[in-house]
Amino acid sequence: MKITLVETIPLQIPLRRPFKTAKAEQQNASVVLVKLHTDAGIIGIGECDPRPHITGETVDSVLAAVSGYLTPAVRGMELSAVDDIEKICAQMDRVLVSNPSAKAGIDIAAYDALGIRKGVPVHSLLGQRRRETLQSCGFSDLGTREEAEQDAQRCKKLGCKNFKIKVARNWTKDLDRLRAVRSILGPEVGLIVDPNQAWSVERSIKVLKEAKSQLSVCEQPIPWDDLLGLATIAQEVDAPIIADEAVRSPSDAKVLLRLKAANMVNIKHLKSGGLCRASEIAEILHKGGVECMIGSTMETGVSSAASVHFGLACPNLKYFDVAPPTDFLIEDIADGLQWSGLEVKTNDRPGLGLRLREEILSKYAIS
Repeated sequence: MKITLVETIPLQIPLRRPFKTAKAEQQNASVVLVKLHTDAGIIGIGECDPRPHITGETVDSVLAAVSGYLTPAVRGMELSAVDDIEKICAQMDRVLVSNPSAKAGIDIAAYDALGIRKGVPVHSLLGQRRRETLQSCGFSDLGTREEAEQDAQRCKKLGCKNFKIKVARNWTKDLDRLRAVRSILGPEVGLIVDPNQAWSVERSIKVLKEAKSQLSVCEQPIPWDDLLGLATIAQEVDAPIIADEAVRSPSDAKVLLRLKAANMVNIKHLKSGGLCRASEIAEILHKGGVECMIGSTMETGVSSAASVHFGLACPNLKYFDVAPPTDFLIEDIADGLQWSGLEVKTNDRPGLGLRLREEILSKYAIS
């Protein structure tokens, strides 16, 4: 089976409410659906999630990268075995530096197409299935105390075991929100704070020492390119530190291990270039004794399904931070994942196991 065409469909889907972090406020989910055509008549689907504040990509840059560089590079390449996907990813890396979400869309679609060809779900292509279901973290963005309380109450009713809350706008108010959420969730629920790179090293140390009784772990408190600073924080505070934007590649993971810069890593396929590289990162961390979170952004069921399949096979998973897409989007473009509250499993159909909702696709496609 060979790749014949990479088709892209840009989409803009409104959110149920604005999504606010220290880095950005989003009103819509801007994504690019990928359809990978093959000479066997099989079409795999994938998704690019360009986020200027995470990877520096936009919808326009993804479309240009795919049409101008990545499609010519992968057209005609073999797609008959898992090793072929590594070759496809290596070829994309040769012709274009960075642009990870553009590459992720092709990578995910390649896994979907190969799974369909072999009649197996994507998680079986990623390795041994290690769990039957996944539970997503509860979640609250950078909103008011009242909104955080409502989010915590809803998630507690769903049996939430871990809850993630965005912080960093105003620490006095943030600490008040943390205490309110902790009061609702109780001491048994893990509480993850995410400043989205908004703090300095000194502030991170001060704040995390002050709030140590309220939180369980802190995610990426300082800018992504300061691994030495992250290592300083990890050594100075009791709260475990999760690296997010600081780890974008397998080589980043190796440096992080050498520096002992974090206790965990948030792996997102949008910033690592797809499932192939994400799996490499997870394996490097696993060998180094470091656990991981699997994270997400404002995305459709296509990207979420890729994360679910990855989560089922990931050897060192600690937190799964992928919510049902319709918790954020007013409508989703794909059916197939089986959500029950915060619990999710796949249907074990071949590939990603999804059915595209063409009427929703056409509704939100950008011409």
